[in-house]
Amino acid sequence: MTLEFIHLFSHIKNYFESSMGGLENIIDFCDREPEAYCDTLTTKAGSYTNRSSVGVVAKASTFEAGACCSVLEAKFCGPQAVAGAHAGISGAKAYANATLARAEATAGPVCIGAGVQLDTGVNISPTSAGVSILGFGLEVGVGKLTIKIPFLDFSIGI
Repeated sequence: MTLEFIHLFSHIKNYFESSMGGLENIIDFCDREPEAYCDTLTTKAGSYTNRSSVGVVAKASTFEAGACCSVLEAKFCGPQAVAGAHAGISGAKAYANATLARAEATAGPVCIGAGVQLDTGVNISPTSAGVSILGFGLEVGVGKLTIKIPFLDFSIGI
C-alpha cells in the first residue's frame, strides 16, 4: 500500500467514523512505522484493500499535515472535501464530508476531533448503525459510540 493511499484510508477510518476504526484500525495499523506528512493543494482518488477492508475514496484538499505511529495519529487540515465508500469485517458505509478546518487525535479505537465540518453519510453493520447529516450525527451499537456536532466529535469503538 502506498503512502498516498494510507493517507486516503485514514479519512475512511477516522473522518466520518472511528466507529469501524476500532478493530480494523488495530489490525491494519498495529505495525505502522512512525511518519509525518504535509500536503498542500491536492486532489486524490483511488481504491484500497487492507487486511480487513476495501474501499474507494476521492479527496480535494488545500492543506493537511499529520503524524502517526502504530495506532496513534494526529492531524490538522484546512478546507477540503472527501467522499467515499468502505466495506470491511465490521460493516459498510458511504459518506461525503466538507470541512473548513479540523484537528483530530486518534489512539486505537478512540478519536476526538474539533473543527468546522458538514459531514453527511450512513453506515450499517451487524452490531451498529449511524447517520450524519450536515455535521450532526450519531452512531450507536455494541461497543461503539460516535457523537458529532459541526464543531466537535468523539468516537470510541472496540
